[in-house]
Amino acid sequence: YYNENNSQIGSGPIPPKVGQKTTYRIYWKVANSMHELEDVKVVGSLPDGVVFSNGSANAGTIALDSSLKKVEWTLNRMPTSVSSISAEFDLTFTPSPNDVGSVAKLLEQIQFSAKDKSTGGTIIIKQGDETTALPDDPYVTSGEISNQ
Repeated sequence: YYNENNSQIGSGPIPPKVGQKTTYRIYWKVANSMHELEDVKVVGSLPDGVVFSNGSANAGTIALDSSLKKVEWTLNRMPTSVSSISAEFDLTFTPSPNDVGSVAKLLEQIQFSAKDKSTGGTIIIKQGDETTALPDDPYVTSGEISNQ
């Protein structure tokens, strides 16, 4: 799978197939236009069988906390002069026969948190799980795992 610049952003069968690896590129973006943010953090938990690799961010640090199986993107501050920041990483999933007919979770309990420097308040935004269904991709008609 390639982006508009012809750079590879994924590989393997879609929908996923038992015993075959599929690698997905995950993109996170934070936009801000109100107040400076401090202690910015985006976190997602890896389900069993999903492997993290190749994380990069245009600000802050993205890494795997292997003891907690969590992908964490952290940034000390985001001033209002920076309207958006982004990070990306790859997740690889190899379905087992028990997964046939289901849509697999790739990343669970995704949450953004930050401190609003002006108000002192904490901002927490939770997002739904990322799955093999890929609802925002017009080329993916099903995320259900198949045998073949």
